[in-house]
Amino acid sequence: MFRFSIREVLWLTLVVALALGWWVDSGRIEKAVGKLERDQHALQEEFQDKMFILNELQRNSGESPRLVRSETIIYKITYPNGKIYIGKDRTGNLNYFGSPNHVQLAKELTWAQKRSFTVKREILWEGSGTQAELTQKETEFIVEFRSNEPAIGYNQWP
Repeated sequence: MFRFSIREVLWLTLVVALALGWWVDSGRIEKAVGKLERDQHALQEEFQDKMFILNELQRNSGESPRLVRSETIIYKITYPNGKIYIGKDRTGNLNYFGSPNHVQLAKELTWAQKRSFTVKREILWEGSGTQAELTQKETEFIVEFRSNEPAIGYNQWP
């Protein structure tokens, strides 16, 4: 039969409590990260909407717009490791390359790829519409190219 001293029982209780605390905390952190990623996506869409409005104001005021175009585009980014990201851009800003999961991207690129790389951006669709229509169009391309599958791309939804 097992015989444990008080010291051993207390140590076992401490180890179990620490493991349980870590498990509960990791679940809480995962939920918080998921919420932050959703919030980031929503803020990026809001930012793109505001940049679209700014572009229209600049174009209508006769100023030389710093943005390229006022139409919305759906684009595909291809990274050096062959994975893709599908996104939309309402700003016309040539420097905008979407919002993939940067942590995952950094983990998957080799050191040589990080030192010198080329990213390819292709326009898949151009047009205009409501935010809901544009999101629907973007979703169609994400599903078509399967860029939300971790083995293929960096889209985190749908």
